[in-house]
Amino acid sequence: MIPRQSKTDADHVHDEECPDWRVFQHDTEAGRLLSRLYGVQPGGKPQINYPKLKTRKSCSTERAHWKSPGQGEVDRKRAGFDRRRAASVSVPKVGSAVRRGETASAVTFIPRRKNEVACHEDLACIESVRHTFRPPNRSEYSTDREKDRLNELFTYGGGVALPEELTLPEAPLPSEEKHRRVEARRVEKAKCRRQARRNRGSKEDEDDLSDDSSLSNSRESEAMSDKGHNDRMFDQVLGEIEERRMFQFSMEEASSGALTRAQIADEISSRMKELVKLDERRACTMMQDFQTSNR
Repeated sequence: MIPRQSKTDADHVHDEECPDWRVFQHDTEAGRLLSRLYGVQPGGKPQINYPKLKTRKSCSTERAHWKSPGQGEVDRKRAGFDRRRAASVSVPKVGSAVRRGETASAVTFIPRRKNEVACHEDLACIESVRHTFRPPNRSEYSTDREKDRLNELFTYGGGVALPEELTLPEAPLPSEEKHRRVEARRVEKAKCRRQARRNRGSKEDEDDLSDDSSLSNSRESEAMSDKGHNDRMFDQVLGEIEERRMFQFSMEEASSGALTRAQIADEISSRMKELVKLDERRACTMMQDFQTSNR
């Protein structure tokens, strides 16, 4: 059996067998460079940082399991448990004694009622908005029905949008008068029928005849009133067209007709369409006259 040699003996034998390695000993420059490069301490093992294995759960993992249902609980008596991060509720103490420790802070007073000055300011703001409010248009473009309604209001409503010579005195609107006449005729016709049912026989025929005559008279009066209204409107629009024509003639004489020619033409064409709606026959005659005069 070969006896086991000691460490010093082995190193001595190794040094004697390999004399070339003496150049890389720690006492030489080459040996010191190798020790710096590989991190080998003289007479020891190289330092290697091995990852440490975790053998227990972290506090955050335990706290997550404690919050989730069906998991284990956290040991609050453990030294690593942080009580400051644990969920806690501060309950106020009841009684006249001085509160000690952590207590609930007093609720800040929030005024829920306005004072008199604020109420008056709100009312004044509402009144100003109500007086200056203008309802928006129901559609992007105005219809002919709305235009006719505004024309009636400005003409018979005592408005000041037009000059005095073009403004008629305040009077019932033609559309409202027409509606009243239709309603009165309907009521009168219903009365005649009711009276005819009461008076059977020959009297019923007389009532029917009188009813027909009254209806024809009312229709004739309605047609005459509508015709008079259309004639007045036709003359008014015709005057506006003539006024614009004269203005354009004056601009042409002043060599500035190109500035207003397109605008005046649009205004005259729109008013000619209104004339066609009022009286088509007269409008066609007026257009022919305008064409001949322009030639």
